[in-house]
Amino acid sequence: MTDGLDDLPQLDQLIATLPAGHPDLPQAVLYRASLLLYKAAAEGDLATARTVVRDLEDRLAMASAGHDLVALLARAHQLVAELIVGGSSEDFARAALADSLPPGVDPDDAETAVSHLRRAAVLAPADLETQLSHATMSLLIGDARSAAEVVATARIGEDEVVVKAGDAAEVAAARAGEAEVVARPGDADEVGANSTARAGGPDERDQLDALRAVLSAAASGERGPQVLRRALGTLPAGHRGRGLLALPLARTLATVQQSPAAAGSLGEALDLLAEVLESSSAESSDEARILTLHALVTGMLLDEVPADFSRLLAAIGSGADHLTLACAAGVRSWIERDRSHVTTAATHLAALIDKEQEDGRALMLCFPAIPLFVERYVATNSLEFLDRAEHCCDLLARSVPPGEDAEYAGAVAALRGHVRMHRAMVTYDMAEAHDAISDIRAGVQDEESAQMLTVLEAIVEGIDGDRDLSLQLGPPPMIYPSADGSSQPVHRLDVERHGVLLVQRGMAGDAQALDEGIALLRRALTLPGTYLLTHLPTDGVLGMALMARSWEHGGEDLDEAVTFLERAADRARAEPGVRWAAKILINLGRARRQHGDGAPAVAAGLESLRARHGDLLLQSGTERSLHMSTEAAEIAVEVASWALEDGDKQTAVQALELGRGMVLHAATLTTETGDLLRAAGAGDLAEEWDTALHTTPTGGNQPGDLDVDIPSTLRARALHALHDTPGEHRLLAVPTVNEIADHLRSNGWDALVHLLPRSRNGPGHAILIRADRTVLQLRLPSLDTREGTHIHEFVSAERALRSQNTTPAHAPSSAPGNDPSNVPENGPLHPPAGGPGGPGSDNGPENRPSSGPIHRPAGQSGVSGLSSGLEEDDAVERVAARVRWESALEAVCDWAGKEVIAPVLRGLRVDHDPRVILVPWGLAGAVPWHAARWEGRYACERALFSYAASARRLGTATGRAKTGGFGGFGGSAVIVADPAGEALAWGRWECEQIQRSSYPEAVRLGRWRRGSEEAAPATGDAILAALRSAAVVHYAGHGASGYSSAHSHLLLADGELPVRRILREATAPGSLVVLSACLTDLSDKDFDEALTLSTALVAAGAADVVGSRWALDDDCRTGTMMAIFHHFLREVGNAAEALRMAQVWMLRGDRALLQELGPDTPDSEEDFAAVSIWAAFTHHGG
Repeated sequence: MTDGLDDLPQLDQLIATLPAGHPDLPQAVLYRASLLLYKAAAEGDLATARTVVRDLEDRLAMASAGHDLVALLARAHQLVAELIVGGSSEDFARAALADSLPPGVDPDDAETAVSHLRRAAVLAPADLETQLSHATMSLLIGDARSAAEVVATARIGEDEVVVKAGDAAEVAAARAGEAEVVARPGDADEVGANSTARAGGPDERDQLDALRAVLSAAASGERGPQVLRRALGTLPAGHRGRGLLALPLARTLATVQQSPAAAGSLGEALDLLAEVLESSSAESSDEARILTLHALVTGMLLDEVPADFSRLLAAIGSGADHLTLACAAGVRSWIERDRSHVTTAATHLAALIDKEQEDGRALMLCFPAIPLFVERYVATNSLEFLDRAEHCCDLLARSVPPGEDAEYAGAVAALRGHVRMHRAMVTYDMAEAHDAISDIRAGVQDEESAQMLTVLEAIVEGIDGDRDLSLQLGPPPMIYPSADGSSQPVHRLDVERHGVLLVQRGMAGDAQALDEGIALLRRALTLPGTYLLTHLPTDGVLGMALMARSWEHGGEDLDEAVTFLERAADRARAEPGVRWAAKILINLGRARRQHGDGAPAVAAGLESLRARHGDLLLQSGTERSLHMSTEAAEIAVEVASWALEDGDKQTAVQALELGRGMVLHAATLTTETGDLLRAAGAGDLAEEWDTALHTTPTGGNQPGDLDVDIPSTLRARALHALHDTPGEHRLLAVPTVNEIADHLRSNGWDALVHLLPRSRNGPGHAILIRADRTVLQLRLPSLDTREGTHIHEFVSAERALRSQNTTPAHAPSSAPGNDPSNVPENGPLHPPAGGPGGPGSDNGPENRPSSGPIHRPAGQSGVSGLSSGLEEDDAVERVAARVRWESALEAVCDWAGKEVIAPVLRGLRVDHDPRVILVPWGLAGAVPWHAARWEGRYACERALFSYAASARRLGTATGRAKTGGFGGFGGSAVIVADPAGEALAWGRWECEQIQRSSYPEAVRLGRWRRGSEEAAPATGDAILAALRSAAVVHYAGHGASGYSSAHSHLLLADGELPVRRILREATAPGSLVVLSACLTDLSDKDFDEALTLSTALVAAGAADVVGSRWALDDDCRTGTMMAIFHHFLREVGNAAEALRMAQVWMLRGDRALLQELGPDTPDSEEDFAAVSIWAAFTHHGG
């Protein structure tokens, strides 16, 4: 049809030349009119549509017309009506049910539109859609009687309908341009024998019966849904027209707002939908199932919905598609009163949305899915459901172009805001909480939603430290208003809501509000419960309120606080995975501590930490696990401080271990859980777990990817099956002091040292767990990470430097001779002519990188060594950031030596160079403690240092047998050079030297220098395969610390290999992995989870991993140190010792060793002792 628009000029010319009466003239006129009508519909061109109406009415007035002209004229009148009011027949019908004109429609325009629809209905008495449009639009302007009269003359089902020209008055009115056509009921009698209309079947007769029933009900004065109720009452049971009325009525009733008054409407909707499903077409059944989900979700938090659920379940049927299964599960949850079926429904709904994505049906499903997923998150504590809710918000937001339909966009933003607020409350991410508030504000449309927004703002401001808004909070809107109009809450849900808000005001300093809130919560406990309140531990909230009041009053309040918190804790112990368990248990510990119950307080604190482990084990995906680990470290330090105050160092260590590296621990347990389930007698569940484990999709780097490994629903079932079994102990256990000491001693270490900076629980200190099974607490008062301290400045300077680095870390500049475009597919960089070696030399410029770092070394001024693509101001800022960072690095090393490492080494009291494993907490995890300096020497010159996420992770690593022959690291090696092809000249040189001097038979991956044998691409799959089989894997390329630790990654030929994929897929049994890349041992945000590329590889099975704490330039000194490390590794066979020896060599080693490395060796005058080079590298493992 689009192509036919080009024919319009020729048609106009043809019509102008054809004489009246020519046999081709009617066809030409019709074709032209149909083209113009198509154009008007496509472009929303009302003027063109009116032109078509005038032209066709002219033709109709001049002579008898055929059916094609009459049908086209009817369609033209209907289009004019639709364009006038901006809607379709379906829009008219929906508006009629709501008894209000569509938004933005002027009543006068509506009258004009109805006149056109009336004319269309007269012209096409056999067209049901036309009759429906006229009838529903007439209802909207209050002209139901006239509509009923017109529809009464409709001839749906007759074999033949003939039409002749309308009268001249109507034609003149149409030509006047205002389309005020008046079609009288008797117009249908003015029919001739020149036109034949479509014949209708029995289904159309049923539809006409239904339409007449509706119009008859409306003519009696009924409005809105009551019209359909009355119409349904006039049609006998079994009449096929009932479904036509039941579905739109159910559509209205199923989408009512959630409230106690909604129960009756929802019950009616579900009964109507059962009727529709029993008798309707496949298309109607599909919508009916979607509406069933709407109604079920809306009624989800109500205690009773009066519907015949058994009939509805039978009507839904036993189909195997996700929509049918979701509906059936939702209905079963009501029949059996078992909310686990709701989880099943949510799981099927998620699968359906994943399958159809941005299809229209998926978008319809998003509306019931969002509240369902949020409710399941609240009920199950699984962040996977919260992520699925936000994914639905994304789909809805993308369904409308930016700038269009601001009201819809605001509503979707508000939905997203509520989802984000839930997550912010888990992570205590106040930036996200404030963003969520902004999103919610966009959807505020009434006073009630504005009140709830104020409550949320007060909560966020209170967490952020500003409680002024909490003091201004008024009572929340009533969900169950009292019959007598009283402002006092009566229903338990309202009583609790009022009580919680008053307690919040009390926490902000309003003592009277606190008293009133406590009284309301006491009263709430005496009232009948509701389903919604199963998610809220009222006794626990009351206990926390009493504990807060006891700070002023003590005595009975504190006794009661312990009682109520203990009661809530008992509920938590009986329901593994309940969302609030960890918070209740730690507050129980605090109340008992305040009460003077030392050991029970510590026990409750340990229980809280184990509950957090359970929360984390429920999560599907590393990112969700990280969210759930928030606060664990802070609580662990708090509980450890209680134990230390009581002189119980063994329990203090246990608390610290429970608060560290939980994500790593959970990841390593994934492969063991099947065996644990089998041992617990849950063989079927074990098989299901193992199947899910081996069918989990790989990759997980695509936009919108939800990163689901083992589904959270399966995880929850596994945790329930393992409750109170040895398997649960395995999941949650931590090593004892004796077990840690035995691991240390068997692997030649003297101590494991927790470095704990100052916190609200006291000054900084170290906990030394020694190989002789003793524990020493060492006070370190200057170990502090607050603003203004050396650690804080170092971390801030490193982040500032990284933010200034506009090129990838460990990347070359674009200086002359280092243009990446000069690098062939498998070749090296071309350094400047006349570089080291000179023309004609064996190590001339085409085979040797230019000496020195590509980025300017520390201490040099100017910007010539920076990327030429940077603007001068940016370059100056970057140099300033580099200088600031290097100054902070030197300062923190000097401070760390005197104030921390020297006292720690003295505390070990050994007669040899100490061998120490460090577990630094918080921001201290970013400090290179092995580079601490005092009395002119560095720590690595005095002792051997390694790092660990926790003793639990250390025990895993030290228990592994190292692969191979010489020194424990013989066998196969894989060397990966510049895998992303970023032209890392010295990275490629580094790999060649390591292969030549240490692993001549190594498998090569990535991009090597020109003249080298071609290597296979270093893809994610290739790296994972190398980790599974090689004794040594050396990687020289790009690394990055992501916006969260789960997204830190190595950059490969086919994209990123993130931590989350390593934890999910990698195995590196007993191998050594060297990551000569940026930021491979830095957790930029979740320091106490110590989740880095290095620790992820240890969790995956590597015996030893060498990684880096900060960004590295493509520097000859880095490459040299790596070659020296592998040289010493061949001598001593111990990765930690070899790294120490390489670092000491960088400081003051014999430079003659350079000549043993082979050709192209850097000049011995290079500044190898720069701390910024050698101190970056750390060791993890045994």
